[in-house]
Amino acid sequence: MVKLNIIPKGGKFDVIDSKERVIYRIKQGMNGKIHLLDSSGYKLYYMTYDKKQKKPSFKMFLNDKEILTAECTSMFLEPGFELRGDNIFLDVRSNDRREFKIMDGENQIGAVFSETEKKDLQIYN
Repeated sequence: MVKLNIIPKGGKFDVIDSKERVIYRIKQGMNGKIHLLDSSGYKLYYMTYDKKQKKPSFKMFLNDKEILTAECTSMFLEPGFELRGDNIFLDVRSNDRREFKIMDGENQIGAVFSETEKKDLQIYN
């Protein structure tokens, strides 16, 4: 299993591996685009927010061609969304808002976990 951590850094997010190497960077771009860059700064993908939908919806692009749509199916009791592409349909759902299972039909093919990083807090008087 590959474990990646997303760390906020000002207006961007670094995606780091277990050896604390930056693998990807997520960065806000012009016109509401969100870019995914590799460790050298090369733009791999970008996504846009579709404001026309009632529930959150995003479109993902590679070389300016739409490759995937992510549509929210539920935001409250069991939050989830669907990923649709040319030859792909994935369902992402959670029962507790911390663990999201990535399902391909009846088969779980991955998961996303949300956890708070535990650090020692120093209080100065």
